[in-house]
Amino acid sequence: MQYQVTIQDDDGTACRMSLSIPFTSHGANPSNSHWQVLDQGMIKFQGGGCSAQGGLGTNPVDMALASGAGASGSAGIWINALFDGAGFANASGVGTLIQSWALALRPGTFSWWLSTGDAPAATSKTASNDDYSDDDSETFSSGDDGGGDYDS
Repeated sequence: MQYQVTIQDDDGTACRMSLSIPFTSHGANPSNSHWQVLDQGMIKFQGGGCSAQGGLGTNPVDMALASGAGASGSAGIWINALFDGAGFANASGVGTLIQSWALALRPGTFSWWLSTGDAPAATSKTASNDDYSDDDSETFSSGDDGGGDYDS
């Protein structure tokens, strides 16, 4: 499964990363999972392996991000409770970044949340009657050209 996670320090500096985790998240290890930075210059390493911590029974699964693929990499980022005990991804939480991995991000505790691709969130606007020949106003996303797939 692919996830995009944004981490943000207390100063508001944020970094997006992509995680590839097996469907059974509690079984994630560096041989079957990896992470990659999407925003360069925020942390020292650009990617590596993931390792699940916990997750037995109803306990949440923390994810440790290591600097290399395989067991030789050392973890420098911990995303706490990325998954709940049933294996479903949580929407947000906290984690830790160690000092030796920090560049633009401040080391220590950070907030994290699941995020979506590079596209900004669509803004909604309502078309006036002058924009269309019918009498109803219509709501559409900013990327729409008004030519279909809109909500009335």
